Amino acid sequence: MLIDSVLEARHQDQRKFPRIPLGLSILVPRLQQRLICQNFSHGGCFFQTSDLGSVGETFSLFLDPPEIGIIIVEGRIAHKGDDGQGSGIEFVSIDDEDKFKLAYFLEIFQ
Repeated sequence: MLIDSVLEARHQDQRKFPRIPLGLSILVPRLQQRLICQNFSHGGCFFQTSDLGSVGETFSLFLDPPEIGIIIVEGRIAHKGDDGQGSGIEFVSIDDEDKFKLAYFLEIFQ
């Protein structure tokens, strides 16, 4: 629908970093499982089918991009999916070395 397209465009404009449609393996220690995100950026990621908790909750994520090595970030649930499923995660803390590795990995897709 047209209204859905307009709303999605507005939501995209609010992002600091463009999202890349990319399935990336991410370990979520508090759930003791590895999940695949649906899109990814310098500032966050989205899990389409995984309910990770309530908006505002923070937790560690271990990103596992191929050929780069583990990247540890602290993430915050910024929003829930439109249908109530999934979670949009904002990266709120990442050390300088891991920030560099993340930027190097994402540069491949831009």
